[in-house]
Amino acid sequence: MKYFIDEDQRKASHSSCYLEFQQGQYHDKCWLDTSISISDEVWNSRHVSDLILEVIPEFDFYGITIVTKVQWDNILTKSQSDGCTCKEIIAEAVPWAAKCFETNDVFTIIGM
Repeated sequence: MKYFIDEDQRKASHSSCYLEFQQGQYHDKCWLDTSISISDEVWNSRHVSDLILEVIPEFDFYGITIVTKVQWDNILTKSQSDGCTCKEIIAEAVPWAAKCFETNDVFTIIGM
């Protein structure tokens, strides 16, 4: 993957400057093996928060945000619009999200 990394790659980076996408509800711990993560630098440079906030006004870059299937579908749709700076990032997360929604009603974005 170009934008997201798995947990082994995140550990190898020796950094925690990532937002974690965790399957299901927050599990009271971070950095699960089934999670994917994206660096805060990439997230900010591509203005991903702006897109998420259009769909989830309560999104918290520094906290925990629950994303439902309907919200994810709306994020995906909005990411396809002309001028969206994070279209490729959202597209890269699609397979992970599809797998997540096979067994979960939501996923959680754990911020900085």
